Formats: sequence, structure tokens, C-alpha cells
Amino acid sequence: PLAAWTNSSVSSLPGYRRWGCPAWVHRHGPDKPGNKLDSRSHCCFLIGQISSHQYRVWDPKTDTVFVTNDVIFDEDYKDPTTTTPKGPSTPTEENPTQLVEDEPLNDQDIWLRPAKGMSLAYFATSTIPSSEDNTPTSYKQAISHPDAAKWQAAMQKEVNQLKEKGCWQLIRRSDLPPGAKVIPGRWVYKKKEIPGTPITRDYQAKARWVIRGNLLDKDFMESYAPVVDENTTRTLTALATLLGWHTRKADAILAFLNGKMPTDKRVFMTQVQGFKEGSGDLVCELRQSLYGLIPSARIWYDTLNAFLRQIGFKSSEYDSGLWIHTTRTQL
Repeated sequence: PLAAWTNSSVSSLPGYRRWGCPAWVHRHGPDKPGNKLDSRSHCCFLIGQISSHQYRVWDPKTDTVFVTNDVIFDEDYKDPTTTTPKGPSTPTEENPTQLVEDEPLNDQDIWLRPAKGMSLAYFATSTIPSSEDNTPTSYKQAISHPDAAKWQAAMQKEVNQLKEKGCWQLIRRSDLPPGAKVIPGRWVYKKKEIPGTPITRDYQAKARWVIRGNLLDKDFMESYAPVVDENTTRTLTALATLLGWHTRKADAILAFLNGKMPTDKRVFMTQVQGFKEGSGDLVCELRQSLYGLIPSARIWYDTLNAFLRQIGFKSSEYDSGLWIHTTRTQL
């Protein structure tokens, strides 16, 4: 329209994007990635432009149209399906990804969208087939597993650690307060790779006993736990580099197991499956938090906060994840 109006050729329009090009929209809000491995954006297509920074895009996955300004365009993208078709050919070393029509595929083949400038291709996985992944999902499967001795040793190690930390004390069920719930727990198993050894040949068995904290009342206690702001970390790192400060870091092993249960909050749990102790109907009253307990992070923060205050630190009023010593200002 602009070329017709001005009776001249228009080679480019500054600030305007090519209609129909892929638009990678940043995922945030309800669509925010759930973990570190999830993609940070998803592919849409530009179908309109409202202003210099407001674009109307179409999401083919949900078949919806919306306006956004948090987007990156791929205006150089060329649809491989629109290229001039060529005669039949067979795969060669120069074109190893071209698919032969009569080539059989199996269940382990994963189809991916065409990469930029490439024809449709398939890639065979190199992971362990799901039928070979026999990691136990329950205590019954663990004790009947071909490597039952490994899993039994892993569970014994976990129970020993919980006992060493004094995570609970045994009480009789008849001594529980009226209406008190006894929350069950469960075993969680995982195979850990041994460096230099294929996991299909040998592995390290890991077992963890977790409480089913989702069965507790939602208003049991505050579950929010402050964490250090990323801007605080960046600022301190920059200051340490600029001023030549010495930095130290520490890791709390099994941090949540070090959190002390509040005296006004009582949680009761069944004994560890396969490792029951004592005679009679005994249950565990938690003295320390366990993995699976929803407020575990808050309990650990309160425990750490109390300890740091005891040795002279106070939390910053600007960032609850930053503690500063009250007398030794260099700490």
C-alpha cells in the first residue's frame, strides 16, 4: 500500500517485521517454565503489528491469537517445504539426515521439527529403553529386585542417617492428642551413575524416605521461605571482584533434615516401612523436618536464622536472604 500511495518502490519498512515469520515468545506468568530444562520460549507466528513494540501473534499449539511485546523474530527463516523439490536420492555422507521412504522405523525413533534450512529428519535415541529401566517404585519392588541387596543397603544407610540426626522419637499411638493425624511416608528410589561405568552395567542405588506432606492441612503452618535475591548475589560478587575480598562457600548436607520442628507444631508419622522398631503400636513424632514436608524449607530457614542471630548476624531489611554481622562488619 505504501508503494502504491507514494508511487515508488519500498525495499524496507523500518520498525516493521516480516509478516508470517516465526516469533519466539518469552514464557512467563502462568506459562512460566516449571524447571531448569524447560524451554524459555515457544514458537508463534507474526500476523499483525499494532505499534512499533506491540505485535499480534498466533500460537499454532493452542490456536489462539494474542498481543505481546516480549518476543524475538526469526525473519530469515525459510520454510523448507516451499523449496523446489528435487529428484529422488539416497542418503550419502554429504546428506546423512535425508530419510528414505522405505526405511523402517522403530519405537525408539523420535521425530523432531525440521531444523532451519534442513529437510525433515529423524534421530535415534541413545538412552536406555524404558523397558530396561527397572528402578523400583515401591518397597515391595525393591526387596524383590534382582539387585535387592543394593537397595536394601541404600535404605539402611538412609535410616541410619535419619536416626543420627534424631529426626523423630517413638511414642504410643494411644498417647496421641485427640484428633491427631498420623501421616504415612514412602520410599523413593533412584539409580545414580558411577563415573566411567554405563548405568546399564552397574549403578549406585539411592533411597530416600519422605513423608507425604500433602496430606497435612493446608494451613498447618507458613511454608514460604525467603531466598537470596539474584541482584544481591551479583552485587556481592562484583564487590568481591572489585575490592579483592576473600569469599567462602559452604554446603549444608541434607539441609532440610537439620531444620528443628517448632515446639507448637506437632507432626506424627508412621514408622519407616521395613524398619519398624519397638513393641506395640508405635508412631514417630517428628523432631526435625523431613523431605516431603511442605514447610520444610521454612523450618530450615527459621533454624538457620536463629543460629546466625545467635552468633551475631542479623538479616538485611532489604533482603531476608542476606545476613550481616553486627560487630564484624566485614562479615
